[in-house]
Amino acid sequence: MRLTLICGHLMKYTILRSFCVAMKLYNSLIERLFIPLSSYHHTHHNINKQTSSLSAFHLSYFSFPCLLCQLGYLACHSYSNKIYQVIKMYTSAVLSSILFSAAALAAPTTNPNHPSSSATISTQTDSSSIDNVLPPIVPVNTRAGNADLITKLMTAPTQQERVRLLNQPGDFVFDFNDSGAPEGSESRGKGGFSTSATAKTFPALIGNGAAMTLGFLGPCGMNTAHVHNRATELNVIVKGRLVTNFVVENGLDPIANTMETYQMSVFPQGAIHQEFNPDCEDAVFVAGFNNVDPGVEQVAQAFFNLRPDVVSATLGGVQTIDGADLESFRKHIPANIALGIDACLNKCGIKRNAKRDLNEIFGAPEN
Repeated sequence: MRLTLICGHLMKYTILRSFCVAMKLYNSLIERLFIPLSSYHHTHHNINKQTSSLSAFHLSYFSFPCLLCQLGYLACHSYSNKIYQVIKMYTSAVLSSILFSAAALAAPTTNPNHPSSSATISTQTDSSSIDNVLPPIVPVNTRAGNADLITKLMTAPTQQERVRLLNQPGDFVFDFNDSGAPEGSESRGKGGFSTSATAKTFPALIGNGAAMTLGFLGPCGMNTAHVHNRATELNVIVKGRLVTNFVVENGLDPIANTMETYQMSVFPQGAIHQEFNPDCEDAVFVAGFNNVDPGVEQVAQAFFNLRPDVVSATLGGVQTIDGADLESFRKHIPANIALGIDACLNKCGIKRNAKRDLNEIFGAPEN
Protein backbone atom coordinates (compact mmCIF):
# COMPACT_ATOMS: atom_id res chain seq x y z
CA MET A 1 0.00 0.00 0.00
CA ARG A 2 2.77 2.41 0.95
CA LEU A 3 4.73 1.54 -2.18
CA THR A 4 1.69 2.41 -4.34
CA LEU A 5 1.35 5.80 -2.62
CA ILE A 6 5.04 6.48 -3.07
CA CYS A 7 4.87 5.69 -6.81
CA GLY A 8 1.83 7.98 -7.27
CA HIS A 9 3.41 10.87 -5.43
CA LEU A 10 6.67 10.33 -7.26
CA MET A 11 4.89 10.64 -10.64
CA LYS A 12 3.18 13.89 -9.56
CA TYR A 13 6.47 15.22 -8.29
CA THR A 14 8.22 14.43 -11.60
CA ILE A 15 5.51 16.14 -13.71
CA LEU A 16 5.45 19.25 -11.51
CA ARG A 17 9.21 19.58 -11.47
CA SER A 18 9.31 19.21 -15.26
CA PHE A 19 6.64 21.92 -15.62
CA CYS A 20 8.62 24.18 -13.27
CA VAL A 21 11.74 23.76 -15.39
CA ALA A 22 9.82 24.51 -18.61
CA MET A 23 8.25 27.70 -17.20
CA LYS A 24 11.57 28.83 -15.84
CA LEU A 25 13.20 28.36 -19.27
CA TYR A 26 10.36 30.21 -20.98
CA ASN A 27 10.58 33.14 -18.57
CA SER A 28 14.34 33.29 -18.99
CA LEU A 29 13.98 33.35 -22.80
CA ILE A 30 11.52 36.25 -22.64
CA GLU A 31 13.80 38.24 -20.40
CA ARG A 32 16.82 37.65 -22.66
CA LEU A 33 15.05 38.59 -25.94
CA PHE A 34 12.73 41.49 -25.11
CA ILE A 35 13.84 43.22 -21.94
CA PRO A 36 17.08 44.47 -23.61
CA LEU A 37 14.98 45.85 -26.51
CA SER A 38 12.85 47.90 -24.15
CA SER A 39 15.91 49.29 -22.46
CA TYR A 40 17.42 50.26 -25.78
CA HIS A 41 14.22 52.11 -26.80
CA HIS A 42 14.20 54.28 -23.72
CA THR A 43 17.87 55.25 -23.98
CA HIS A 44 18.04 56.02 -27.75
CA HIS A 45 15.40 58.60 -28.82
CA ASN A 46 16.31 58.51 -32.48
CA ILE A 47 14.79 55.03 -33.05
CA ASN A 48 12.05 55.07 -35.66
CA LYS A 49 8.38 54.80 -34.72
CA GLN A 50 7.92 51.40 -36.41
CA THR A 51 10.58 49.79 -34.30
CA SER A 52 9.18 51.45 -31.21
CA SER A 53 5.70 50.16 -31.95
CA LEU A 54 7.03 46.63 -32.53
CA SER A 55 8.93 46.69 -29.26
CA ALA A 56 5.90 47.86 -27.33
CA PHE A 57 3.80 45.18 -28.99
CA HIS A 58 6.23 42.43 -28.06
CA LEU A 59 6.54 43.62 -24.49
CA SER A 60 2.79 43.87 -24.03
CA TYR A 61 2.29 40.49 -25.68
CA PHE A 62 4.83 38.63 -23.55
CA SER A 63 4.60 40.46 -20.21
CA PHE A 64 1.32 38.83 -19.13
CA PRO A 65 2.47 35.27 -19.95
CA CYS A 66 5.72 35.99 -18.06
CA LEU A 67 3.75 36.93 -14.99
CA LEU A 68 1.69 33.76 -15.30
CA CYS A 69 4.90 31.74 -15.68
CA GLN A 70 6.32 33.26 -12.53
CA LEU A 71 3.16 32.55 -10.54
CA GLY A 72 2.88 29.03 -11.98
CA TYR A 73 6.50 28.29 -11.22
CA LEU A 74 6.12 29.41 -7.60
CA ALA A 75 2.96 27.33 -7.13
CA CYS A 76 4.43 24.23 -8.74
CA HIS A 77 7.66 24.61 -6.81
CA SER A 78 5.82 24.88 -3.47
CA TYR A 79 3.50 21.96 -4.18
CA SER A 80 6.35 19.74 -5.44
CA ASN A 81 8.28 20.39 -2.25
CA LYS A 82 5.30 19.21 -0.19
CA ILE A 83 5.05 16.08 -2.32
CA TYR A 84 8.80 15.52 -1.84
CA GLN A 85 8.37 15.61 1.94
CA VAL A 86 5.51 13.07 1.72
CA ILE A 87 7.66 10.79 -0.47
CA LYS A 88 10.56 11.11 1.98
CA MET A 89 8.32 10.22 4.93
CA TYR A 90 6.85 7.14 3.26
CA THR A 91 10.23 6.03 1.93
CA SER A 92 11.76 6.17 5.44
CA ALA A 93 8.89 4.10 6.82
CA VAL A 94 9.21 1.51 4.05
CA LEU A 95 13.00 1.26 4.44
CA SER A 96 12.61 0.79 8.21
CA SER A 97 10.11 -1.99 7.64
CA ILE A 98 12.44 -3.67 5.14
CA LEU A 99 15.40 -3.47 7.54
CA PHE A 100 13.40 -4.89 10.47
CA SER A 101 12.07 -7.67 8.27
CA ALA A 102 15.60 -8.52 7.13
CA ALA A 103 16.81 -8.59 10.74
CA ALA A 104 13.95 -10.87 11.74
CA LEU A 105 14.71 -13.25 8.90
CA ALA A 106 18.42 -13.27 9.71
CA ALA A 107 17.94 -13.99 13.44
CA PRO A 108 17.42 -17.62 14.51
CA THR A 109 13.99 -18.41 15.92
CA THR A 110 14.31 -19.92 19.36
CA ASN A 111 11.53 -21.31 21.48
CA PRO A 112 12.83 -21.61 25.08
CA ASN A 113 10.09 -24.08 25.94
CA HIS A 114 10.92 -26.32 22.99
CA PRO A 115 14.66 -26.16 22.27
CA SER A 116 14.31 -28.86 19.64
CA SER A 117 12.14 -26.52 17.55
CA SER A 118 14.87 -23.86 17.35
CA ALA A 119 15.99 -23.00 13.84
CA THR A 120 19.49 -24.20 13.07
CA ILE A 121 21.36 -21.65 11.01
CA SER A 122 24.66 -23.39 10.56
CA THR A 123 24.84 -26.51 8.44
CA GLN A 124 27.23 -29.38 8.72
CA THR A 125 29.32 -27.82 5.96
CA ASP A 126 29.47 -24.50 7.84
CA SER A 127 30.51 -26.27 11.03
CA SER A 128 33.31 -28.18 9.34
CA SER A 129 34.55 -25.03 7.61
CA ILE A 130 34.76 -23.28 11.00
CA ASP A 131 36.61 -26.23 12.49
CA ASN A 132 39.14 -26.00 9.67
CA VAL A 133 40.37 -22.62 10.91
CA LEU A 134 40.39 -23.51 14.63
CA PRO A 135 43.48 -24.86 16.42
CA PRO A 136 43.44 -28.66 16.50
CA ILE A 137 42.15 -30.50 19.56
CA VAL A 138 45.11 -32.23 21.21
CA PRO A 139 45.72 -34.23 24.42
CA VAL A 140 46.12 -31.66 27.19
CA ASN A 141 48.70 -31.37 29.95
CA THR A 142 50.29 -34.73 29.15
CA ARG A 143 53.41 -33.94 31.18
CA ALA A 144 51.71 -33.23 34.51
CA GLY A 145 53.97 -34.37 37.37
CA ASN A 146 56.96 -34.82 35.04
CA ALA A 147 59.82 -34.33 37.53
CA ASP A 148 62.46 -33.69 34.87
CA LEU A 149 60.36 -31.00 33.15
CA ILE A 150 59.42 -29.39 36.47
CA THR A 151 63.09 -29.23 37.51
CA LYS A 152 64.10 -27.62 34.22
CA LEU A 153 61.26 -25.09 34.46
CA MET A 154 62.14 -24.15 38.02
CA THR A 155 65.81 -23.64 37.19
CA ALA A 156 65.30 -21.83 33.88
CA PRO A 157 66.55 -18.24 34.32
CA THR A 158 64.06 -16.57 31.97
CA GLN A 159 60.44 -16.86 30.92
CA GLN A 160 61.57 -17.28 27.33
CA GLU A 161 63.45 -20.46 28.20
CA ARG A 162 60.47 -21.78 30.18
CA VAL A 163 58.15 -21.28 27.23
CA ARG A 164 60.59 -23.09 24.94
CA LEU A 165 60.59 -26.05 27.32
CA LEU A 166 56.78 -26.23 27.09
CA ASN A 167 56.88 -27.33 23.45
CA GLN A 168 54.38 -30.19 23.48
CA PRO A 169 50.75 -29.82 22.26
CA GLY A 170 48.45 -29.20 25.21
CA ASP A 171 51.19 -28.04 27.61
CA PHE A 172 49.30 -24.81 28.26
CA VAL A 173 45.86 -26.39 28.85
CA PHE A 174 44.54 -27.87 32.12
CA ASP A 175 41.43 -30.06 32.26
CA PHE A 176 39.25 -29.74 35.38
CA ASN A 177 36.83 -32.39 34.13
CA ASP A 178 36.84 -35.54 36.21
CA SER A 179 37.80 -37.64 33.20
CA GLY A 180 40.71 -35.42 32.21
CA ALA A 181 42.14 -34.26 35.54
CA PRO A 182 45.78 -35.34 35.96
CA GLU A 183 46.81 -37.83 38.60
CA GLY A 184 47.31 -36.29 42.03
CA SER A 185 45.21 -33.20 41.31
CA GLU A 186 42.02 -34.42 43.02
CA SER A 187 41.11 -34.56 46.69
CA ARG A 188 37.95 -36.57 47.42
CA GLY A 189 35.71 -36.98 50.45
CA LYS A 190 32.18 -38.03 51.30
CA GLY A 191 30.74 -34.58 50.65
CA GLY A 192 32.41 -33.78 47.32
CA PHE A 193 35.81 -33.27 45.76
CA SER A 194 38.23 -30.61 44.53
CA THR A 195 40.67 -30.48 41.63
CA SER A 196 43.80 -28.32 41.82
CA ALA A 197 46.08 -26.90 39.13
CA THR A 198 49.45 -26.28 40.79
CA ALA A 199 53.11 -26.31 39.79
CA LYS A 200 53.13 -30.09 40.08
CA THR A 201 49.87 -30.92 38.31
CA PHE A 202 50.20 -28.15 35.69
CA PRO A 203 53.88 -27.32 35.02
CA ALA A 204 53.00 -24.39 32.73
CA LEU A 205 52.15 -22.42 35.88
CA ILE A 206 55.79 -22.36 37.00
CA GLY A 207 57.11 -18.82 36.80
CA ASN A 208 53.64 -17.28 36.49
CA GLY A 209 52.80 -16.88 40.17
CA ALA A 210 49.30 -18.35 40.14
CA ALA A 211 47.34 -21.54 40.81
CA MET A 212 43.68 -22.55 40.86
CA THR A 213 41.30 -25.04 42.47
CA LEU A 214 37.83 -26.05 41.34
CA GLY A 215 35.68 -27.36 44.20
CA PHE A 216 32.49 -29.45 43.93
CA LEU A 217 30.44 -29.68 47.14
CA GLY A 218 27.44 -31.98 47.38
CA PRO A 219 24.33 -31.21 49.45
CA CYS A 220 25.45 -30.20 52.97
CA GLY A 221 29.06 -30.81 51.90
CA MET A 222 31.81 -28.97 53.73
CA ASN A 223 35.40 -28.20 52.92
CA THR A 224 36.76 -28.54 56.43
CA ALA A 225 38.88 -25.89 58.13
CA HIS A 226 42.27 -25.48 56.47
CA VAL A 227 44.99 -22.97 55.64
CA HIS A 228 47.03 -22.17 52.56
CA ASN A 229 50.57 -21.80 53.79
CA ARG A 230 51.98 -19.71 50.95
CA ALA A 231 49.08 -17.95 49.22
CA THR A 232 46.04 -15.71 49.57
CA GLU A 233 42.85 -17.25 48.16
CA LEU A 234 40.16 -15.56 46.08
CA ASN A 235 37.07 -17.78 46.20
CA VAL A 236 34.22 -17.32 43.70
CA ILE A 237 31.00 -19.32 43.96
CA VAL A 238 29.82 -20.17 40.43
CA LYS A 239 26.91 -22.46 41.28
CA GLY A 240 24.65 -22.48 44.32
CA ARG A 241 25.64 -20.84 47.62
CA LEU A 242 28.48 -21.10 50.11
CA VAL A 243 28.77 -20.24 53.78
CA THR A 244 32.34 -19.16 54.45
CA ASN A 245 34.13 -18.26 57.65
CA PHE A 246 37.72 -17.61 58.59
CA VAL A 247 39.96 -16.41 61.40
CA VAL A 248 43.05 -14.40 60.49
CA GLU A 249 44.97 -14.56 63.80
CA ASN A 250 44.71 -14.41 67.59
CA GLY A 251 42.85 -11.39 68.94
CA LEU A 252 40.55 -11.02 65.91
CA ASP A 253 36.93 -12.10 65.67
CA PRO A 254 35.98 -14.78 63.14
CA ILE A 255 34.38 -13.51 59.91
CA ALA A 256 31.40 -15.38 58.41
CA ASN A 257 29.49 -14.72 55.18
CA THR A 258 26.82 -16.32 53.02
CA MET A 259 27.90 -16.03 49.41
CA GLU A 260 25.47 -16.07 46.49
CA THR A 261 26.35 -17.17 42.95
CA TYR A 262 29.14 -15.07 41.34
CA GLN A 263 30.15 -13.46 44.62
CA MET A 264 33.72 -13.64 45.87
CA SER A 265 35.45 -13.91 49.23
CA VAL A 266 39.11 -13.39 50.12
CA PHE A 267 41.01 -15.58 52.59
CA PRO A 268 44.32 -14.00 53.61
CA GLN A 269 47.43 -16.13 53.46
CA GLY A 270 47.67 -18.46 56.45
CA ALA A 271 44.12 -17.71 57.70
CA ILE A 272 42.08 -20.72 58.92
CA HIS A 273 38.98 -20.90 56.72
CA GLN A 274 36.30 -23.28 55.46
CA GLU A 275 33.41 -23.45 52.99
CA PHE A 276 30.02 -25.10 53.50
CA ASN A 277 27.15 -25.80 51.08
CA PRO A 278 23.91 -25.05 53.01
CA ASP A 279 21.57 -26.28 50.26
CA CYS A 280 20.30 -29.58 48.93
CA GLU A 281 21.83 -29.06 45.47
CA ASP A 282 25.46 -29.21 44.41
CA ALA A 283 27.62 -26.10 44.80
CA VAL A 284 30.70 -25.26 42.73
CA PHE A 285 33.41 -22.75 43.57
CA VAL A 286 36.59 -21.54 41.87
CA ALA A 287 39.56 -20.60 44.04
CA GLY A 288 42.48 -18.61 42.68
CA PHE A 289 45.89 -18.30 44.42
CA ASN A 290 48.85 -15.95 44.02
CA ASN A 291 51.42 -18.73 44.23
CA VAL A 292 52.09 -21.73 41.98
CA ASP A 293 52.45 -23.81 45.13
CA PRO A 294 49.88 -22.38 47.57
CA GLY A 295 49.98 -25.39 49.90
CA VAL A 296 47.02 -26.70 51.90
CA GLU A 297 46.86 -27.93 55.47
CA GLN A 298 43.70 -29.27 57.11
CA VAL A 299 43.57 -27.87 60.63
CA ALA A 300 42.10 -30.91 62.41
CA GLN A 301 44.34 -33.43 60.71
CA ALA A 302 47.41 -31.28 61.33
CA PHE A 303 46.45 -30.80 64.98
CA PHE A 304 46.07 -34.51 65.64
CA ASN A 305 49.43 -35.10 64.00
CA LEU A 306 51.06 -33.46 67.00
CA ARG A 307 52.46 -35.57 69.84
CA PRO A 308 49.69 -37.39 71.72
CA ASP A 309 50.49 -35.75 75.05
CA VAL A 310 50.32 -32.28 73.44
CA VAL A 311 46.95 -33.06 71.86
CA SER A 312 45.57 -34.46 75.09
CA ALA A 313 46.73 -31.48 77.08
CA THR A 314 45.29 -29.04 74.56
CA LEU A 315 41.88 -30.74 74.58
CA GLY A 316 41.69 -31.05 78.34
CA GLY A 317 43.76 -34.11 79.11
CA VAL A 318 42.73 -37.72 79.42
CA GLN A 319 39.23 -36.74 80.56
CA THR A 320 38.44 -35.59 76.99
CA ILE A 321 40.48 -37.90 74.78
CA ASP A 322 42.55 -40.65 76.22
CA GLY A 323 46.05 -40.76 74.81
CA ALA A 324 45.61 -44.45 74.04
CA ASP A 325 42.66 -43.62 71.76
CA LEU A 326 44.50 -40.97 69.80
CA GLU A 327 45.90 -43.18 67.02
CA SER A 328 42.52 -44.75 66.35
CA PHE A 329 40.92 -41.31 66.30
CA ARG A 330 43.58 -39.94 63.94
CA LYS A 331 42.99 -42.69 61.35
CA HIS A 332 39.27 -41.94 61.17
CA ILE A 333 39.31 -38.16 60.77
CA PRO A 334 36.96 -37.26 57.86
CA ALA A 335 38.51 -36.57 54.48
CA ASN A 336 39.24 -33.06 53.23
CA ILE A 337 35.58 -32.51 52.28
CA ALA A 338 33.06 -33.88 54.79
CA LEU A 339 29.36 -33.78 55.53
CA GLY A 340 28.30 -31.36 58.29
CA ILE A 341 25.89 -29.04 60.08
CA ASP A 342 22.70 -30.47 61.53
CA ALA A 343 20.34 -27.88 60.01
CA CYS A 344 21.34 -28.77 56.49
CA LEU A 345 21.19 -32.49 57.16
CA ASN A 346 17.64 -32.11 58.48
CA LYS A 347 16.55 -29.97 55.53
CA CYS A 348 17.93 -32.36 52.97
CA GLY A 349 16.91 -35.56 54.77
CA ILE A 350 20.49 -36.84 55.05
CA LYS A 351 20.78 -39.50 57.74
CA ARG A 352 23.31 -38.80 60.48
CA ASN A 353 24.64 -41.03 63.21
CA ALA A 354 23.60 -40.52 66.82
CA LYS A 355 26.18 -39.17 69.25
CA ARG A 356 28.41 -42.00 70.46
CA ASP A 357 31.35 -42.52 72.67
CA LEU A 358 34.71 -42.32 70.93
CA ASN A 359 35.46 -45.91 71.93
CA GLU A 360 32.24 -46.96 70.19
CA ILE A 361 33.04 -44.95 67.08
CA PHE A 362 36.63 -46.03 66.64
CA GLY A 363 36.65 -49.23 68.63
CA ALA A 364 38.16 -49.86 72.04
CA PRO A 365 41.95 -49.55 72.09
CA GLU A 366 43.96 -52.72 72.20
CA ASN A 367 45.70 -53.53 75.50
